[in-house]
Amino acid sequence: MTRLWDGERFLPRDVCTGRLIDRRTILSLGPLLDPQLPGEVAAALAAELESPHFGVPGGLGVTSSGPVWANLNWLLARGLRQHGLVREATDLERTTLGLVERSGIREYFDPVTGDGLGAEDFSWTAAAVIDILRA
Repeated sequence: MTRLWDGERFLPRDVCTGRLIDRRTILSLGPLLDPQLPGEVAAALAAELESPHFGVPGGLGVTSSGPVWANLNWLLARGLRQHGLVREATDLERTTLGLVERSGIREYFDPVTGDGLGAEDFSWTAAAVIDILRA
């Protein structure tokens, strides 16, 4: 919180200059996995997660530095759920299941079209789907 939180979101820090870099990355949402994260900060991250910086119109999931990865959606949904952000978690899980239903158990997905990319029958995507369905 003291090193990466700017009051609105988590930002990466330049290790040479010590300054925060005004760049939104999926890593900035990682603190959702911290069960001790203050509720107001978790809510701010949930809002950031739903912003145009991480999604595309139509909600195909959270883009990393390009594609959508089912395992990252799964992790973020778990983080949202542990902070009581059930609607947001459920929406992200449904989106993930929709991608797999439409394009198969692929390594990652195109954030605009939802087309499956990379390897087929990818195990971490399958594991994420199984866990979402069992929850």
